[in-house]
This record gives sequence, structure tokens and C-alpha cells, in this order.
Amino acid sequence: MALAVTTPQRSPLLPEVPALAETLPEFKRPEATGGLLAPARTPRPILDQISQEVGRILALPDVTERLDAIGFVPAPSTPEEQDKIRRAQIETLSKLVIAAGLRSK
Repeated sequence: MALAVTTPQRSPLLPEVPALAETLPEFKRPEATGGLLAPARTPRPILDQISQEVGRILALPDVTERLDAIGFVPAPSTPEEQDKIRRAQIETLSKLVIAAGLRSK
């Protein structure tokens, strides 16, 4: 059972499911992001190497061409930037859970 969708309006795929903005007008949709996660305590040189390689791969002409074709705009970042983004998402979604009165069973 779906509680809500996070899109600005109801999804045509789930028209009976409300958008969060309908029930929580103050809801600010979290930024859609993607990224790679590593286990806690992964050595910094490993994180830096992964970050550099992902940036290099995303800059390859055939990769950018394929991503452009699907409307995906990559925004490579550092491990610190990813951490900041994830923490902000957790804060936003935590407020949403509290505002909606959701509880685990």
C-alpha cells in the first residue's frame, strides 16, 4: 500500500495515491541524487580513488553521449559533498516521517 508519492503532483502511474504536497503542503521534495556508498571506515585513499575514477568515467565521450540520450546530467562530487547531501536528505525525510506521524511496528 502506497502512502504518497514525492513528485510535485500525483503520478499518472498511481493516480489514486496522493502527492505529499496534498497532505503536507510544507513538504520540500528532497533533491534526487545518485552516488556510490562505501563501508564505514573505508580508507580515505580508496574513497579518493573511487571518486576520481567515477569522475573520469563520467567524462568519457561515449558515457556522456549515453547519459545525454536519457536526459541524465551527472554532477560528480567529492566524498564530503556526498556526505553533506546524504545528511540533508536524512534530515528532510526524518522531518517528513515525524510530520506524517509514521511509526515502526
